[in-house]
Amino acid sequence: MPHLKSIILCSIIPFSIYCSNELNNDENRAQYLFENLMCPVCDGQTISESQAQLAKNMRDIVRIKIEEGLTDDQILDYFKSKYGTSVLSNPPKSGFYFTVWLIPIIVLPSIFIGLIFLIKSLINPQKEN
Repeated sequence: MPHLKSIILCSIIPFSIYCSNELNNDENRAQYLFENLMCPVCDGQTISESQAQLAKNMRDIVRIKIEEGLTDDQILDYFKSKYGTSVLSNPPKSGFYFTVWLIPIIVLPSIFIGLIFLIKSLINPQKEN
């Protein structure tokens, strides 16, 4: 009889570890999605940060969709179809949104280079003959 208890105990421990890992994985996915979805009624907050009722409802929907077995992309697409691309905290890198990613890469170095030339011209003005 003592061996039976040991066997049962040894079989329960791996099962509980497996269940715990599954819960952690689902919660990690949920947190990832919470950080990647903007609250439509809040100003610049993700649904993880917002305490608005809509954000709470969106968090519940994310958890339900995860339980239904949808992938992260499918869940993001669901919200994108419902609220538009503005609900995504990271805009897609295609179409018009490509310029959102491209402009800082082009404009900031151009401004920096322009400032360097301006400072050089102010420090060492060329004398006219």
